[in-house]
Amino acid sequence: MSKKRIKYIYTDTAVIGRFKIQDGDSKKPDRRLKLCDLEDYKYKITRRGRSKSSATEKARYLEYLYNEKLEYLLHEQMEEDRRKKYPFISEVMTRWIASRISTRSPLTVRESTDLRRYYQMVNDDHPLCDFSPEHVSHLINYFEGIGNAPYTVNKRLQELQTFLNWCYKLEYFDRPIKIDRVKVVAREPVTLGHEDEARLVKRIKGLIKENKSVRYKTTYRMQLRSYYMLAFTGMRRGELINLQLSNIDMKNDIIEIRGEHIKEGREKDIPISPVLKKYLEKDLDRRKGAEVWYLDNGRGKHYFKFADNLTAGFKKHLTKLGVKGIKPLHGFRATVASRLLNEENYDISHVRDLLGHSDIKTTLGYKKKDLPKLREAVLSLSNGGKKVRSK
Repeated sequence: MSKKRIKYIYTDTAVIGRFKIQDGDSKKPDRRLKLCDLEDYKYKITRRGRSKSSATEKARYLEYLYNEKLEYLLHEQMEEDRRKKYPFISEVMTRWIASRISTRSPLTVRESTDLRRYYQMVNDDHPLCDFSPEHVSHLINYFEGIGNAPYTVNKRLQELQTFLNWCYKLEYFDRPIKIDRVKVVAREPVTLGHEDEARLVKRIKGLIKENKSVRYKTTYRMQLRSYYMLAFTGMRRGELINLQLSNIDMKNDIIEIRGEHIKEGREKDIPISPVLKKYLEKDLDRRKGAEVWYLDNGRGKHYFKFADNLTAGFKKHLTKLGVKGIKPLHGFRATVASRLLNEENYDISHVRDLLGHSDIKTTLGYKKKDLPKLREAVLSLSNGGKKVRSK
């Protein structure tokens, strides 16, 4: 005959409760938790003061405390079981990054890897099912704290949104999760002037002539190639890094933007301008037979592993020239868009197609306010212009 299990243990100072939580491990020892002090068990407080509790009152009191502790332990066990059942977010992020390696550019994979690192550093590791808006708030506070601009914060949040969408698609979540972005104040894009571009080209050409180091000469030559392609096409930096020589059709004066790394999967053809054609004719004649990429190391490999390496070089040049407020590579794209829209007055739909924007609102962001026209409109309000009555 089995020995009856003892529910309460009485010591000199307290009453201890013994709890057995079923979790599949029958050999696991009982949990022992203090229920109350021995004094609180023996005595009760009434209006007349302290008096002894009856046997029934003591039994009810212990039963109440025992059930309260038991409820807490059961909830704790349920949480532990749930955490064992659902994967941790670091594990899922690792799978997500692995799935992107074959279909995304190295830069995109690097950004995804950075997101995982930032997320774990700020929020620690936790079951994916515990994801909440609070985790997003912690990330935003961290990014803003290290000086990231709202645009950069939103770019990182978009990467997190892509991860959450992937999780929903694989049924890790039973409903889509949407992340709110931080507010961005719309500012007119800062662009390069013609004089700034001329000084930049002069500086890079001068460095090519002055340097005796083959390594530095090659780097500056790559920067010059990058300038001509960016400044006369408006292409993205990722499109430049992954541009193959076979996609430059000199016969038809077309640059074909193709491949699996194109942003938003939008293939396009960019006409070659006379200035760019003149440069390419000389540049392509000097190419080696093994070269594959526009920015090639001479052996069929990318010269710049990441676009950030190219960005850093241009940032240094612009700083030396005293040009401030320009994004080193995107500044060329913004300059092309701004000139076509504001100086040449080209149709916005054509500029959108050239830049490869999926939303024309993005293209509109490069359209500057026509201050003289606005001034003329305001003056008309006090010079006999028609007044529109409010309804």
